[in-house]
Amino acid sequence: MASGKLVHINAGNGECGYASNSTLQRRIIEEAKPVLEDAIKKMFNNIIGEFPKSSCFNMADLGCSSGTNTLFTVSNIIKIVQVLCHEKSCKMPEFQAYLNDLSDNDFNTIFKSIPSFYRDLKDEANCFISGVPGSFYERLFPSKSLHLVHSSYSLHWLSQSPEKIENNNSIYITRTSPPHVIEAYKKQFDKDFSRFLQSRSQEIITGGHMVLTFVGKSIHDPYGSHCALLELLSKSLIDLIHEILVEEEANVRTFILNRPKQLNALTFQMIYRLLELFHASEGNSKVKMTILKGNGRAFCAGGDVTFLAHNVHQGNWKLSADFIRELFTLNNMMATYSKPQVFILNGIVMGGGLVVSVHGRFRVATEKTVCAMPETALGIVPGASHFYSRLPGFFGEYAGLTGARFDGAEMLDVGLATHFVPSEKLPFLKQELAKVNTSDADVISVIISRFSTIPNLKAESPCHKMKIIDRCFSQRTIEEIISSLENEALNNKDDWISSTIQSLKKASPISLKVYLRSIREGRHQDVGSCLIQEYRMLCHALKGDFSKDFVEGCKAILIDKDRNPKAARSVAEIMARGKLLHMNAGNGECSYASCSTLQTKVIEKAKPVLEDAIKKMFNNITGDFPKSSCFNMADLGCSSGPNTLFTVSNIIKIVQRLCHEKSCKMPEFQAYLNDLPDNDFNTIFKSIPSFYRNLKEAVDGANCFVSGVPGTFYERLFPSKRLHLVHSSYSLHWLSQAPEKIENNNNIYITRTSPPQVFEAYMKQFDKDFSRFLQVRSEEIVTGGHMVLTVLGRSIPDPYGSHSAHLDLLSKSFIDLIHEGLIEQAKLDSFNFPFYAPCKDEVEKIVQMEGSFDVDTTKFFKVNWDESDNADDICFDAYSSGNI
Repeated sequence: MASGKLVHINAGNGECGYASNSTLQRRIIEEAKPVLEDAIKKMFNNIIGEFPKSSCFNMADLGCSSGTNTLFTVSNIIKIVQVLCHEKSCKMPEFQAYLNDLSDNDFNTIFKSIPSFYRDLKDEANCFISGVPGSFYERLFPSKSLHLVHSSYSLHWLSQSPEKIENNNSIYITRTSPPHVIEAYKKQFDKDFSRFLQSRSQEIITGGHMVLTFVGKSIHDPYGSHCALLELLSKSLIDLIHEILVEEEANVRTFILNRPKQLNALTFQMIYRLLELFHASEGNSKVKMTILKGNGRAFCAGGDVTFLAHNVHQGNWKLSADFIRELFTLNNMMATYSKPQVFILNGIVMGGGLVVSVHGRFRVATEKTVCAMPETALGIVPGASHFYSRLPGFFGEYAGLTGARFDGAEMLDVGLATHFVPSEKLPFLKQELAKVNTSDADVISVIISRFSTIPNLKAESPCHKMKIIDRCFSQRTIEEIISSLENEALNNKDDWISSTIQSLKKASPISLKVYLRSIREGRHQDVGSCLIQEYRMLCHALKGDFSKDFVEGCKAILIDKDRNPKAARSVAEIMARGKLLHMNAGNGECSYASCSTLQTKVIEKAKPVLEDAIKKMFNNITGDFPKSSCFNMADLGCSSGPNTLFTVSNIIKIVQRLCHEKSCKMPEFQAYLNDLPDNDFNTIFKSIPSFYRNLKEAVDGANCFVSGVPGTFYERLFPSKRLHLVHSSYSLHWLSQAPEKIENNNNIYITRTSPPQVFEAYMKQFDKDFSRFLQVRSEEIVTGGHMVLTVLGRSIPDPYGSHSAHLDLLSKSFIDLIHEGLIEQAKLDSFNFPFYAPCKDEVEKIVQMEGSFDVDTTKFFKVNWDESDNADDICFDAYSSGNI
């Protein structure tokens, strides 16, 4: 809870997402609609002639959230203006709609809905939507740039809660709150709302309006029905405190998992609490030992898998990943704990419950103990590569792959338990352990051993089948393991063998393969390395790019309870979805953000051209630069990562230097970052607060306002004559679509074995796309504005060159996959890469034919696409290192 992650809007469109649970907010918007209409009418009547005076009506929706309501107000405003323009017989303006919320808001979901919004709007109006991340208690827009500000159900949220107030176990104002609590809340609201009004006064034009709707109270009494929900939440939080019970003896701390109805399945709050308790005990010199046990018939049934599954189903896989990270942090603490821990495993011990306890010094099983790691059936990977790899022989492979259940005797036999104590003796063991006043593990072991016995294994126990397990589960692949078991079954009619085969065949194929690799590597890794690797693998499983097996497995086992999840998709099915051709989101090791050094080099190479373009604009303008008080720039195809704001920063520094040389006023900056709606705008927006901080340190006096613009740059993105500068780097070689219905001899792009019509089709598509790009930008750029475009191209007219060497390799890889039976020939025949690398003459000819722009400068430079080879002027091998 300290991280604040429990109080946020659920992302995505899932069952529990904010998008699916905002009917109250919709009702509020409907109730306030007459007020909104009246405000627009007043603006309309105060203006003679066209409405507004500019050709574009700029509106902002502050605290827009994410969901069906996000664009509802924008649609209402457009319809109101449309009616008024019809009544007055005046021209309909264009619309610029800014959607604002905090940087952590789910802008990705908003932006994916915008294409359908544009389709529904059709020809009724030209509307251009941008996302603006940031707090509405700070400046968000350039000076005097807005006509209308709308905010619904947002301004009752404070910038922060009052600090250092004692509130009698309440989280808001209640009748039990001391007077100073009410005063503190009033003071914070006064501060925030005053700042809000001050910021908006700088951004709204003279005569502009604001329509603000927020939760309030109808009387001066601060204790009203509006507090009832928060009182219930306070009571729920108090209940959560009791999910972990603590017993304190002189030198021993006992922590008790207390969710018996849920088999003590771990929640976020429980994990946080356990981390806090174990950390405090380790730092307390009086505490010599800790004990962890569970109430009811379970020690711990693992992590709350239903919680994980629901999050993934809603598209909020990152929240589930956060849960796994905290659980693995607890696991690592147990493995590296400096004081002895005793885990009483009396009852069900599943999944995460086993992982939490198995790293402890003492693990006490009973005749009631049942343990298993059923993760492969759920479509994820068991977090067991370290301790399962250290079980006898290949028993760990068997246990993890099949999810087999073991009793207390079997746990003791293979080493998952250190002691076996009959359950009726546990109260007496607890009494003796409570007297411990030492951290000497040998002393504690002697105490536990006094109550221990050596139980007999069942006749059908897999512990009796070690030779078969070692023969079969030592095989190299899952297919070989199953084949080996099937061969065993031919000569041995053992039910255990057939049930083992069935368990493997019902499990997620991808989870099986990943776990087998994981446990084999785990034999040579320490605990920390295993946990890091497992966390990364689980993130991929939760994210579901290549497999939805986790959601299907949870649904079948936990919800439908038919234990019959849908079969995992084959590699061919995955490819058919086209998801292999997109940028990896986030900041992970394989994300685009972490793998874009080539693009950085391209931007650096083009920087002198950018600087020259801005100088020419500067020299052509007398007085302040630009003529307006704000310099509007757009970066098209901005992607996601460190390069996204790199160009914006460069432009601001160039303008700052020019303004200093000319002794003229520094303008404000509006930076529009554009990419397709499926781009990872969430990651971009989370980086903007730090960009603003760095900008203030590097460029004194620069006010920059960043917004995201989802959409293809082959269509209109901005209001007419809005932009001074357009920049695009490493993007325009991507076509709007690949040429269709062309025979290409097992190739996915132009090669020397391609028929002539392939090159013609690609050239025709590029001509169409680039002409359209120039046409729409000519409507958006002011007279005298510039564009700086960097495109992956070729230095000679010959279309067959080293620029496509990587695509040749990709074609050959697909052919290999066909030979392995992983994809079909028809799939390759129908696939062509949506990419074209033009030569200089082709670009200049299209610019000339389209007629909206003049080519001022054309430069060709080489950059190595192999980031490990820094020699840009030398290409040793086109297939391992290439020039573009």
